[in-house]
Amino acid sequence: MEYLRDVCAKMGSEGLEITGAKQGETIILKVSGDRTGTLIGHRGEVMESLSYLCSLVVNRTPGDYVKLGLDINNYRAKREANLTALARPHRREGGAHGPQPHARADDPYERRIIHSAVSGVEGVKSESTGEGAARRVVILPAD
Repeated sequence: MEYLRDVCAKMGSEGLEITGAKQGETIILKVSGDRTGTLIGHRGEVMESLSYLCSLVVNRTPGDYVKLGLDINNYRAKREANLTALARPHRREGGAHGPQPHARADDPYERRIIHSAVSGVEGVKSESTGEGAARRVVILPAD
């Protein structure tokens, strides 16, 4: 946690509260405080990069692998709610108007949220298409 605190301070966010919480097999570092926008970045990109760096630091020594995640000011829960809400209109349209791309799901975590939101709706299904940074979720009629 000291590594994360130092990096955040160098990015202009000091005095943050950092706690660890276990969720299944993952340890989530929960960060709260003021002026955290630069730590989250556009659609959580900086937060994901910080999470990756923290994971590298935690797992650099021999021993059991630690699966680590990062959540800054409850961004993950808010993002999940937003993505689920965005998928709702597309769920209805997918069956009536053909394939509907969902352009906001850039990383695997966000694509899973969209797939989950669509999975319980009769008449539509979702698929991931594309490669790398161009990978997106498409909502289709279930046929």
